[in-house]
Amino acid sequence: MKRPIVLIVDDDSYIRELLAQILSENFQIALAKDGDEVLEDARLIKPALIILDMIMPGKNGIEVCKILREQPELKETPIIMMTAIDDSEQRINAFNAGIDDYIVKPFLVEELVARINRKLERTSAKRAIFGDSEVRFGNLKLQFNDLSVEIDGTRCELGQVEYKILNVLLKKSGELVSRQELNDSIWGQELPSDRALDPHITSLRKKIQKSQGELKTVYGKGYSIILKNSEC
Repeated sequence: MKRPIVLIVDDDSYIRELLAQILSENFQIALAKDGDEVLEDARLIKPALIILDMIMPGKNGIEVCKILREQPELKETPIIMMTAIDDSEQRINAFNAGIDDYIVKPFLVEELVARINRKLERTSAKRAIFGDSEVRFGNLKLQFNDLSVEIDGTRCELGQVEYKILNVLLKKSGELVSRQELNDSIWGQELPSDRALDPHITSLRKKIQKSQGELKTVYGKGYSIILKNSEC
């Protein structure tokens, strides 16, 4: 059984890594550091559940929640707001914005896991995990809500960046996708370096080499994925 993806959003790297460590036994983990990043990641990854910090640079948690709820594919995704702010007015504002639960730090690990499981059981997000939400390309299958790819039924785990790259390329299969477009889809304005994409492209190419999809590099222009033995 595939583990559902939980997207953790917090501007504090220590909190992000702590939550990832706590939850990784039961869930696949994706991380985002601010409101802009979670809006892009949620669209690409389609997580089963989002843990959202209240106070972040730029858009705060309430603003992010309102935007997520306006997107048809994310309007029913469970959102748990986790914050140190224990204030009744903030709780009301958060629930009015569309969150499903509100947890005040510090928290009990067992309680957090129980709340996550309960939310997945009570929403359509669980149906999405086991549903047919996927992209097929030859013998390659990329399934939403799962950071992996299947090739002839064999599952291979992908890193968060690898998943985003493959998702973007498959949506535009046969088309040339520029490095700039991939960089913008993955990192937005926070590009770590000009060559940040390269190791992830190399790793992804190795992971899908037995598939019927070929990840082609058009030097100086970008990348595309095509069926092997076909023309780009």
